[in-house]
Amino acid sequence: MLHRRHRHLNAAHANGAMALDARFLLGLADNTALSAWTNRTGSNDPAQATGANQPKWRASVLNGQPAVQFDGAASPNQDYLSLASFAVSQPFSVVALFISSGKASYLFDGDGAANRVIVGYTLSSGSSFGYLGMFAGTIVEEASDTANAWVLAESYFNGASSTQRRNGVQTLSGNSGSTNMASLRLGERYSNISNSTQMNGYIAAFAILRSPSAALRKRVQHAMALSFKRSCS
Repeated sequence: MLHRRHRHLNAAHANGAMALDARFLLGLADNTALSAWTNRTGSNDPAQATGANQPKWRASVLNGQPAVQFDGAASPNQDYLSLASFAVSQPFSVVALFISSGKASYLFDGDGAANRVIVGYTLSSGSSFGYLGMFAGTIVEEASDTANAWVLAESYFNGASSTQRRNGVQTLSGNSGSTNMASLRLGERYSNISNSTQMNGYIAAFAILRSPSAALRKRVQHAMALSFKRSCS
């Protein structure tokens, strides 16, 4: 019998634009550099051809489960995975389980100057260090420092009705803008790269859902938490 959490994650794969899960990078030795992270929806694997920029798969990071490590190094040796063309129209939801010690680090950005969609810490000119925010033309941010702790974040991009949840609890709402995703850079900021904007930590799982219902968004958050032995309200 298929466990409930796997049924819900399979629903994310069926309805999603992206489903990355470190547990399904099979047959790897600890500390293996990744040239790509397999997208379980069946296409569009974020990739990195340059060895010095490849993040590493680590076998036991979060409650005995694996995660992908981004080292936080500055250019030209920064770790990131990217897709130069990756179109997702609003409304869409990004669900991620991650940790980064960088109080101005980016979970993801666009992979080009146009149509940038972002989730990361301290998006608003460094005035609120460690505040997790989202951007699709306009910045909206939380009101507390959550950097350097594991976070299950769900960022729902829906124009003026955008919301963000942390560990299942809504932490902000507002207008994040109407920009649609056109590309993806996972683990760093696209421009003005420095140590402070690099992810220095781990991503255990990352999903993007197209036009998701509220029920599906909730199910995927809970399934991701259960898969890595975390709680979610």
